[in-house]
Parts: sequence; C-alpha cells; structure tokens
Amino acid sequence: MPDKLSISDIKNEIRIALKKGFEKDEIAALIKILFEDLLGINAVELAISGDKLLHSAQAELLLNAVNRLKNNEPIQYVTQKAYCFGRTFNVNTSVLIPRPETEELMASIIEKNKSKQRELTILDIGTGSGCIAITLQKELSAKVFAADISVAALETASENAVKNSAEVTFVELDILNYNNQFKNQKFDIIVSNPPYVLESEQAQMQPNVLDFEPHIALFVKDNNALIFYEKITALGKDKLNPGGQLYFEINEAKAKAVAKLLENNQFKMVKINEDIFGKERFVWGTV
Repeated sequence: MPDKLSISDIKNEIRIALKKGFEKDEIAALIKILFEDLLGINAVELAISGDKLLHSAQAELLLNAVNRLKNNEPIQYVTQKAYCFGRTFNVNTSVLIPRPETEELMASIIEKNKSKQRELTILDIGTGSGCIAITLQKELSAKVFAADISVAALETASENAVKNSAEVTFVELDILNYNNQFKNQKFDIIVSNPPYVLESEQAQMQPNVLDFEPHIALFVKDNNALIFYEKITALGKDKLNPGGQLYFEINEAKAKAVAKLLENNQFKMVKINEDIFGKERFVWGTV
C-alpha cells in the first residue's frame, strides 16, 4: 500500500469492497460512519476534501474495518460506538446494540414521569450497555440502579456512565436466582429488556445479529419463554413503591401472555403498546 492515499481513493476502494453485500445507500452511510468514528473526519470534510491524503496506517484501519463488515459484523462493533437518545455509547460483543424500539421504551417512561416533583428511584434489569439506565438518569435526574448477570457487560455499562457523566449504581445480578440484593431498597420504576427471542426463532435471524451479539442477552427457551418476566414481575410486586411502574420490552408473540402475567399478579392499568413498526413490543403496569 502506498504511504499516502487520498480520501477519494479510499472511498472508492470501500465502495468496490462492499458492493456485493450492501446497497449503494448503505455503503454511503457506512463510509460516513467509518471516517467519522475511526478517523474523526466528519461528513462535511469528507464531502469537500477528496484530495486530502491519508497515511497508510489510517487507510489500513479503514480497510480492516471494511473486511469486518464484509464478514457481517455490525458497524457498531467495528467502530465500538452506538448512538442512543442523542448520546454515544461504547459497545462490544458483550452487550447488545441499542435498538430504536428500546429508545421508544425510554421515551415512554420519560414522558410519563418527567413532571414528577420528587427524585425517582429506578431499577434497570439486564442493563447491557447501560443505555436505558444512563438515559433515564440523565433525563429524569433519578437515582438509578442497573443490574446484569454479565460482569463484562457491567464493565462496559460503567464505562458508558463515566462517558456520559451519569450517576448509576451497578449491581451484578442473576435474576433467575435472585438473592435479595435489594433488601432495603424500594423503587418507583423497574424496567427490563430481558432475553425474549425464542430459540426456535434463530433460523429467521440475520447473521450480523446471530453471529456477533451475545446470546445470553437474546435467547430464551421456547418451553419457558416467560421465565424472565415471571421473575421480574415477582420482584416488582415486592420492591415497587405504591403506584410504582413496571415496564417490559417483549417478543411481539408474547404480548398478551405478559400482560396477563401482570394482571394475575395484581398489577393495575396494564397496557400493551406498539412500536414504530406496528408490533406489540411493550407491556407496562402499576402496583
């Protein structure tokens, strides 16, 4: 490789390398992300500085990233960055990539609670990258606890809290073997986006999800699909303050079953809400 290549030269090489697996518009978007996140060259500079020369190390960094994209690795893992609710989060293969649907869940919680005049106490179960916990802490100025079974995920979430100047207490927790970690603590809100993809649904999933994102955060056995919802609902009955709220992101096929679970546990005002794609994606209720 030459010592220096122009931005235009590298852009052309990326287009050629990705043309078999990606649409033209996708490639254009990926080019912008790669230059911005890996080299700090924004879209404006990218558009007007085609003759600018890059060092071979910079070009190699970009082309190595392209090879990872060709192997179906998500762009967020390649750049180790994801964006959620206007903030930047570190991501890696120990955590799920934040989804637009989860942003909708956060927006709903914020809208319902932004006018509260007192400090809310919130628990996020299965925090992953920490995007829910950190967003709610920043947007609601709340006291937030975030739990996960994965130590690696908690390390990433802690980094993200520092990155976004958020005050969150992180707790290692296996919700299936809950051992009263919150003995003296009550909550106003409990929220969870637990594993909900059925093992039988794996065949329908894209390789960029199936081959890279953590299965522990994705999948649940078909014959026990509600196990996480059952455990978290029981915790909610015990640990939510009067009038407290329980929010779930769910598998669309299990919406009615999750709603029934809450109703059977004496939750009130139980509702199923659709996501932007018209799928029944959220269930919530109050104690």
